[in-house]
Amino acid sequence: MTLRHLPVFAAAGLFASCATTKPTAAPFDIADANGNGKVSKEEFDAYMAKWTFNRYDTNRDGKVSFEEWKAADPTADMATFKKIDTNGDGFVSPEEGLAAVHKKGVFNELFATIDTNKDGMIDRAESAAYGDMFSANSTNNFPGLKAR
Repeated sequence: MTLRHLPVFAAAGLFASCATTKPTAAPFDIADANGNGKVSKEEFDAYMAKWTFNRYDTNRDGKVSFEEWKAADPTADMATFKKIDTNGDGFVSPEEGLAAVHKKGVFNELFATIDTNKDGMIDRAESAAYGDMFSANSTNNFPGLKAR
């Protein structure tokens, strides 16, 4: 698995588990920060940025060093890292990561794929359909996804 696949796995895990009987524990409900039953593009970006950041921050100190980033993505380069590290402290914070996500539109295509009715929101039916589609076509054993 390459790093570029991580967001797809995150979304699949988010949406495959949206039918849980424990709404406070469901990733969909965590992503739905305002609790309106739909995930907006901003909510989706925030959830996905946090999910990705947590995978990079291997020592769990709340910041990502270049070494952590390079370990997660061997193709990473210092020039890109420095662009994301806007305060120049040698680390990427969650806020800097989210700002980069917004600026670069990192998750735009994935959001558009899941938002099948193109209303700019992901509802539970769309999230469940995406999770089911992903798990049906996946050969990976990703946590939260049922093997088919």
